[in-house]
Amino acid sequence: MVFWCLADLATIFFWIRGGCRLRLHRLLGILTLLDSRKTITASKLAKILETSERTIYRDIDILCESGIP
Repeated sequence: MVFWCLADLATIFFWIRGGCRLRLHRLLGILTLLDSRKTITASKLAKILETSERTIYRDIDILCESGIP
């Protein structure tokens, strides 16, 4: 079910520097890391996924908007 939501979500992003694929991979990474740990900070997610903390917050907002808690 999660993968369907993310696949549909991926279609709305623009192809800027491969952003669609990168964002989809990052969203899946966030979900995997959140599922495997009880708590993790945005800062730690950003370091693991090699992106900015602000990008992590944007991605979490996208996950929330798509109905993923």
